[in-house]
Amino acid sequence: MTTLKHCSTNEKINTGRQLEFDLAKALAIVFMAWVHTLEETESVSEALMPTLIEKVFGGPFAAPVFMVALGIGLVYTKHATASHFAKRGIELLIIGFLLNVVRFVLPAVWKAVGLSQDFDYESEIAWLVSVDILQFAGLAFLYFALAAKYRFSPTVLAIVAVVCSLLGMALQGMSIDNHIGKQFLGYFWAASDETFFPFLNWLIFPTFGYLFGLLWQKCADKDRFYRYATPIGMILGVGYMAFALNAEWGMYNSEITNSHYYMNLLDASFILMFVVGWFGVCHWLLRILPQKVFLPMFNLSRNINQVYCIHWIILGFFGVWFRDFLHKTELPVWEVSVYAALILLVSGILAEIYVRHIKKMIFKS
Repeated sequence: MTTLKHCSTNEKINTGRQLEFDLAKALAIVFMAWVHTLEETESVSEALMPTLIEKVFGGPFAAPVFMVALGIGLVYTKHATASHFAKRGIELLIIGFLLNVVRFVLPAVWKAVGLSQDFDYESEIAWLVSVDILQFAGLAFLYFALAAKYRFSPTVLAIVAVVCSLLGMALQGMSIDNHIGKQFLGYFWAASDETFFPFLNWLIFPTFGYLFGLLWQKCADKDRFYRYATPIGMILGVGYMAFALNAEWGMYNSEITNSHYYMNLLDASFILMFVVGWFGVCHWLLRILPQKVFLPMFNLSRNINQVYCIHWIILGFFGVWFRDFLHKTELPVWEVSVYAALILLVSGILAEIYVRHIKKMIFKS
C-alpha cells in the first residue's frame, strides 16, 4: 500500500477496465475447475501435484483472488449505490441456493434412484442450505450495501474486517447439535467441517480489494508499482504458503478439515500480499504477450458467474457418474486435467450462449 501511495495522484486517472484483474479472475476460475474436478473424482492424494492443485492452485490462486477482485469491482462499478449492492447480494444468495439444488440434491436423487438406495433427506437438506462462495459473495454485497448507506470510511471498513477475522478465529468450532443449524451458523463462522467461506473469516478479502481499488483509481504509474509489488508479494506470499504447508500450520492445519476455508488473520495477511503480487504477474504477462492471446480468458472473466454455476452443475452429475456408477476414483493428474479442461470449455461456451441469447430473451419478455 505504501508503494501504491508513492505512485498515486489526487485525481482518479486509472479508470476503465483493468485487464490484469480480468486475467487473474479468469485464471482463478480455471484453477477452481481444476481442483473441483480433482475433488469430485476423489483423486486427491499425498503426491506432489494433486497436493499443489488442491492446496495451492485451487486455494490461494483461486477464491482469494476472486474475492479481492470482487472488492475492486465495487469501486469500479457504475452502480455503486446501497440499493444496487443490496439487490446484487440477494440475487447471489438466491443463485447460490438454486445452485445447491442442482449440483447437490438432484445428483443425489439420481444416485439414490439409479442405485436403488435410500435418500438421505437430512444430509441433503443440510447441503441445500450450505454456504459456498456465492453465498459469501451475497453476504459481502449486503454488507457493502450497509457500508454504502451509512458511509463507512476506509478506516472503519479496515477495522471491521480485522475484527471480523479475529472473531472468526475465536468462534471456530462453536456450534449447535443440529446438522442443518450448523450449516446456517456456517454462513458466519466455521461451525462445522462442512462450512466453506464463512463471512467473518473471508470479509477481509473483498474489503482489502475495495480499499486497494480506491487507491488504484489514482495510480499514475502501474509499471512502477508492479515493479516493486510483484516480487515482494510473490516471495512473501509463496514463501508463507510453502512454510505453512510444510509445517501443516494455519490454513494448512492437517488436524482441521477444510482448514483453508478458516484462514486466520496471519494467513489472510500473507495471502493478500500474494494476491497483489499475482496481479503483478498478470500485468507483466499482458505487457509481454499480445493481448489477443488472452481473449478467451477475458471471455471467461466477463461471464465468470455463469461459468462458475455451469461448471458446478456439470460436475455435480459428473462426480456421481464417475464415483458411484463407474466406480472410478483416484484418477491420474493428467486425466483429471483433461476432464477439467473439457468441463471448463463446455461451461465457457454455454455461458457465452446464455449471456448472448438466452439471458436477453428472458429479460426482454
